[in-house]
Amino acid sequence: MQARKLIARLQPLHGVGVDFSSEMIVPKVATEIEFHYLDVHDLSSLEGKFDVIIFSDTVNDLWDVQRALEQTKKFCKPHTRLILNFYSHLWQFPLNIAQSLNMAVPMLHQNWLTIEDVPQ
Repeated sequence: MQARKLIARLQPLHGVGVDFSSEMIVPKVATEIEFHYLDVHDLSSLEGKFDVIIFSDTVNDLWDVQRALEQTKKFCKPHTRLILNFYSHLWQFPLNIAQSLNMAVPMLHQNWLTIEDVPQ
């Protein structure tokens, strides 16, 4: 799901999004969500503390997962929730079948992360 839609559905009092694609942060409609065109590997220009931080379909595409996650510390309060969703290779076989039938688009190569690799 597009980050803008995801944040909007959460209905935050103050929503902030980060994306490395300038096309994804251009507002299609008026919105109160503040977006920043940044690489998640360098969030030094971003400020604030947040109740929820979401890495949506991001972890598998990062060059340096540890660096990206370590940077989130400065945005956390004691009760901040960090939510991650990412591709599981258990879906590779059914995805291959769907792609061969032109029912799914090809994906970029993904990092192979285990549950132990991602903080819980």
